[in-house]
Amino acid sequence: MENLAGGRDLGASESDAMRFTAVYDGFESTTVTLMAQYEDRVSDGTIYRALDTDGDYDQVYNDVQGLDESEIGDVILTVEHDLAGGSTLTSITGYKTHNYTYIEDFDGTANPVDVFVRDQSGDFFSQEFRLTSNNSGMFNYVLGASYYQEDIDAFFAGIDDENFICSGVMAVDYELDVNPAASCAELALAYPDDMDDAFGTGGDPWEYAPGQLSIEAADTIGEYSGWGVFANTTFDFTDSTSLGLGIRYTQDNKTYTVDSPWPDTWTAGWNYQAMFTDGPITGDDTWSNVSGRATLTHHFNDAITGYASVATGYKSGGFDYLTYRVTDPAFGEDSEAWLEEYEWTVDASNGEPNSFDEESVLSYELGLKARLLDNRLALNAAAFQYTYEDLQQAFFIGAAAVTRNVGESQGQGLELDARWLITDNLDLYLGMAWLDTEFTGAPAELCEACDGNEMAFSPNFSSATVLTYHQATGLGELTYSAEYTFTGEQFSELENSEDVKLGSRDVVNLRVALTSADDSWTAGVYAENLFNEEYYSWGYTEALYNLPATKTDPSRGRVLGVNLSYRF
Repeated sequence: MENLAGGRDLGASESDAMRFTAVYDGFESTTVTLMAQYEDRVSDGTIYRALDTDGDYDQVYNDVQGLDESEIGDVILTVEHDLAGGSTLTSITGYKTHNYTYIEDFDGTANPVDVFVRDQSGDFFSQEFRLTSNNSGMFNYVLGASYYQEDIDAFFAGIDDENFICSGVMAVDYELDVNPAASCAELALAYPDDMDDAFGTGGDPWEYAPGQLSIEAADTIGEYSGWGVFANTTFDFTDSTSLGLGIRYTQDNKTYTVDSPWPDTWTAGWNYQAMFTDGPITGDDTWSNVSGRATLTHHFNDAITGYASVATGYKSGGFDYLTYRVTDPAFGEDSEAWLEEYEWTVDASNGEPNSFDEESVLSYELGLKARLLDNRLALNAAAFQYTYEDLQQAFFIGAAAVTRNVGESQGQGLELDARWLITDNLDLYLGMAWLDTEFTGAPAELCEACDGNEMAFSPNFSSATVLTYHQATGLGELTYSAEYTFTGEQFSELENSEDVKLGSRDVVNLRVALTSADDSWTAGVYAENLFNEEYYSWGYTEALYNLPATKTDPSRGRVLGVNLSYRF
């Protein structure tokens, strides 16, 4: 992506990774597997393109160089022991650590409007035990228990140019016809009363923060843990019919601490957050859930199998990192007076981070699987319907994303896929999906006309087609593959705004690979996005004060490459 604001082109990425796996089976009836991996990746991060800027599709204006840099390491130890009677006891122990740094030019313009920064480190430990039957007889089972502990330490900062906040506030909240490029100092002279009312200048000349930047920052610490027990069973009533039943109890506990003091700027509270903290404040909550699943499977004959399932799912609640709940009873009696008295600041005695509740889903599915034409044609079809209760949904308040629970949202659809071995060397895969969704229950203060809208990133139709041909040669097997994927248009946010609606896209990939006769090496060439299809991955509508409508992560153009692999 050419950056018309200056500097090098954007879109670079690099990833270096390694994985080590060792298996030891010298113990009687016991196998031990150790897997360790490490990844170091760096890229330019999310690329924003403001929709009101000039330039071609592959040209953007970013005044700040983005960064998405991570180091990730994890180790997994798996011990499997065969018990008398044929069952297997499995222990899986995992540990993951990471360091993450992120910077993005959130406004996508050549002006220093809004930059988002995040720096994070964390550790994650998990332990699971499973007891599995030997899949013989009419009754089989998987029983298990799991535990996890996660610790996160993160720093967030929203960095904004004070001049853009001043001109935006005067234009939007005070409905003044001001020049968008006017400075805070100029506006303080031209509109002293309004600027005093908004920013508390006292009629004095404007005093800029260092660098004329409003920096709203927060240090956060998350301590999360949880455990669960589960059972999954299968009853084979006959050779043709079986019933699967599963149940899980889960409990999650989260302790979240945030420290976000008033920044050194008069414009604080007008962009990322309305309130700040006097020292760290902490929220602590626990969520629990019982989820279940039932599946009935019937083999009509050797070629056709049908199934029906009903299942519930759960995702634990959590905490916002930039909004707070006042716990002082006096706040409920007169919130405006309380905020004035405490200068829009909470502390550990009268406030805690805002929290949101758990989310649950109920889903139904009916499906058929068929193997026809002497197993040369495989067909799968599934119809599904799901309903979310207390869906966790992100909304924007200014530039800050907050999460709230919303009402009942539904989706239903149909998926079909087929794989046809046309000849011994030529096969065709075709997959199609139809989806219909409806969102309801948005808080009116956050999304005034969202009820009845489609859920974000839910295209009504998508498909994939892959044609593959295998050819024997003197050097080995030559494989040709052509892929075509279609993704229908979709909304990128709940408001279903046409301005940032993502258009449909057609992507074609070609691959040719030669594999040696002894399967020791493979060499191939490929072309991705052969016809240079242009599309975006996300979109944000215009926000208050200073943020234009943007679309993010433009698609890569045509990519030509080589794959080489060697196995020994």
